[in-house]
Amino acid sequence: PADWDEWTTIVCIGGSTTQCFELDDSRTWPAQLQQHLREVEQKTWVGNGGLGGHGTRGHLVFMDEVIPVVKPDIVLFLVGVNEMVVYSGMLPRTQANLGTFRPDLGWWLFCNSRLIQIAYSLKKAWIDEIPVQGTPWAHGYTPVPLEGPEAVTPADLHDLMVDQDYTSNNVRQLIEKARDLGVTPVFLTQPLAYDDTEYWHGIFGEFMWRIERPDHALSAATVWRMLDVINRDVREVCAEEAVACYDLASAVPHDLSYFYDGTHLNDAGAALVADSVAAFMIREGLVGR
Repeated sequence: PADWDEWTTIVCIGGSTTQCFELDDSRTWPAQLQQHLREVEQKTWVGNGGLGGHGTRGHLVFMDEVIPVVKPDIVLFLVGVNEMVVYSGMLPRTQANLGTFRPDLGWWLFCNSRLIQIAYSLKKAWIDEIPVQGTPWAHGYTPVPLEGPEAVTPADLHDLMVDQDYTSNNVRQLIEKARDLGVTPVFLTQPLAYDDTEYWHGIFGEFMWRIERPDHALSAATVWRMLDVINRDVREVCAEEAVACYDLASAVPHDLSYFYDGTHLNDAGAALVADSVAAFMIREGLVGR
């Protein structure tokens, strides 16, 4: 809006579950959140800063490079599923190699040349025959039974993490950066279709390790337990820092009626998230004061 300072402005920050790539723009939960909030405060603007694959490490960069330019009143973080890259031995990526990546000339050219990006995409689709994003999910998700025993996990899943305080420390930094910028931080925990039930213990936990670590198969129930640990870490830091945190994971049922795979929201899920988050923000006096 031209009269920016007269509006309540919110930027939603998260990964693909905030981006909602597979949904029409008008049906993403940030877009629907704006619609709900305008019912109590017409001059409310909500921007979608979701970027697929981003976890708290990416959110810290976003806070440095984007938020000082946009200067919203509120940053709304949906944190959770992409934090699971910090599980050592269970996942193909670790905190260590995430932190040591250094861009080279080829990377710079790729990032700055649209022609190279198009040529790369055509090669991946036509020659390598790798599905384009969107194709695997368009026809729905069918849970795959877990074949054989799953990998053994410790009672405290923190023991699997490269750094047990990874998410907690990053969340504290996000809060500090927001406060330094004069922006109000708000956090949401991450919902998942999977649950810690007998049914999901027999289902393969589809996530980024499916191909790269076939010897470390996990059940969907264990994937949820891993995420639940991260959600608890987020809630605890927010409580310590006196920051608003909505336990969205408890508000969205573990039900495929709300997800188009184990993780990502479908239209019904996005609508439910927008409605429940709007109610929380109004109840907390963040909007409509």
